[in-house]
Amino acid sequence: MRRSRAGALAALLVAAVVGGGAALAVAQHDGDSAGASPATSLPTATGRVTATAPAASGTSAPGTTPGARGAPSTAGGRSGVRTVIVLGDSYSAGNGAGGSTGACYRSPRSATRLYAAAVGARVVDASCSGAVVNDLVSPDRAGNPAQDSVVDQRADVVVLTMGGNDVGFGDIVTECFLLASGSRPGGCADGVSRARSLLPQVQAALTDALVQVRSRMRPDAVLVLRAYPLLAPNRPFVQQGGYDADAGVRALGTDGVAMQDRVVRAVRSRVPGGAGVRTYLDTSALRLFAGHELGSGRSTGTGTPGGKASVPWFDGFQTPGADAADVYHPNALGQAAWGQSLRTFLAPLTR
Repeated sequence: MRRSRAGALAALLVAAVVGGGAALAVAQHDGDSAGASPATSLPTATGRVTATAPAASGTSAPGTTPGARGAPSTAGGRSGVRTVIVLGDSYSAGNGAGGSTGACYRSPRSATRLYAAAVGARVVDASCSGAVVNDLVSPDRAGNPAQDSVVDQRADVVVLTMGGNDVGFGDIVTECFLLASGSRPGGCADGVSRARSLLPQVQAALTDALVQVRSRMRPDAVLVLRAYPLLAPNRPFVQQGGYDADAGVRALGTDGVAMQDRVVRAVRSRVPGGAGVRTYLDTSALRLFAGHELGSGRSTGTGTPGGKASVPWFDGFQTPGADAADVYHPNALGQAAWGQSLRTFLAPLTR
């Protein structure tokens, strides 16, 4: 969601706490609760995942920056990766990880920047909080140039998340997890239903955009579309009218990943001369974040570790110091783990 939503969400949070009823949504997703969240299985290729989250680091400014140079690591591999380009929305920009700056709210602790630092690569970051698919290939509403304008033959790896804002991510988070509006007209159920109906449209637009991005890259360069983490744990969160918000949001998430898989397959087949074959979907987030969702049942709600998967990897409405643009985005721990999983995913593709 965009940083400009801060005032509106802050007001909604105050209203929720004062009103009482909606505050239950905040408590359910930020505090203790019973149950577990197993990984979701999808029929797509995934990278190997490590559950160890390295410490977040890096203070470089947004834009074009050098990564931290270090000794080559056999665990992650760095051969041939000298330039990493970051495209996409707030999940690419690193909302939630801390240290975000500028109108696009980019963080030096984003997963892709951490990956680039680990392999000693230069970073070109065109990601932007609130971005939609069209922003990949056309100037955005703020006048920023098309994101793909930074993609050229020097790119070794291009990484992005995209599509969440096109289906109303911010409204879904507000209605489902703050207001707990359930089946109320215009509420959570309607938002999820509308988002699912928009997936074919997003699929077509994202395919066209990534074909254009891919055409600007070298045939041997790697393009990675990353699946979003599933926001809701695998446990009931029944709201008005008996609507299970967690089940609805998870179903939307899995439908979205299936859509992304179709996009990647289409890009591979549409780029002339077979140059799109090195385009991949990384679904490691589905397993990586399982059990770390807000309200997963394994969070202590206090930040005190209570087990292997006890600490949430998302900022919530009650996270101290969190900006509204950070809510339901991976925090520093989540981005660090996601950066490590990207390194593992790319290692066999970039040797």
